[in-house]
Amino acid sequence: MVGIMGYRPIVGKVRRMATQAERGTATRSAILEAARSLFANQGYEATSVADILDAAALSRGAMYHHFKSKEDVFAAVFVQTSSDAIRQAATRVSAALSPRASLVAGCLGWLDAVDDPKMRQILLVDGPVALGWERARLLEEATSLGVMRASIRRAVPAGRLDAASVDLAARFLSAALTEAALGLGRRDRAKRRRTGELLTAMINGLCT
Repeated sequence: MVGIMGYRPIVGKVRRMATQAERGTATRSAILEAARSLFANQGYEATSVADILDAAALSRGAMYHHFKSKEDVFAAVFVQTSSDAIRQAATRVSAALSPRASLVAGCLGWLDAVDDPKMRQILLVDGPVALGWERARLLEEATSLGVMRASIRRAVPAGRLDAASVDLAARFLSAALTEAALGLGRRDRAKRRRTGELLTAMINGLCT
């Protein structure tokens, strides 16, 4: 009987903890959803903390429980957006493709993903400015640059790429992709095709 009596408060405490965690997750998601929309549509500088709070219908205290600053909110949005671009690019990669062909398909898929003006605003326009070069690079390490490095690393043992330094090759291709994306116009399909051909040639230039 004592065991049963003592069990009920424990169950109630666990349920309260679960509910608090769920509320915390929902609050964080609401902040990121509101912030991402604002950053994408009006840019980082034009978006204030008050704008984010109004859009999310949350208090300042609720936001600062999860994020220390607007920059921290943007950093989370940057990672989220970068991950979405990578997932979109991954849909172009088939298991039947060779490691080299997978690398090419992934690069071209990423170019198409960031052709979206909202992704472009967050990843290419505001990212380096809002986060600073060092923090942006650290976040890229965990997202796009990390995926690029892994793709090249898979291709080298297969004898499909001859990269003296996987890290250097990944940084080279990542920089080339960024510049290519910045130079593309959404309606210039001929330029998009030529850019794709050039990037393919660059990757093929690493092949043995």
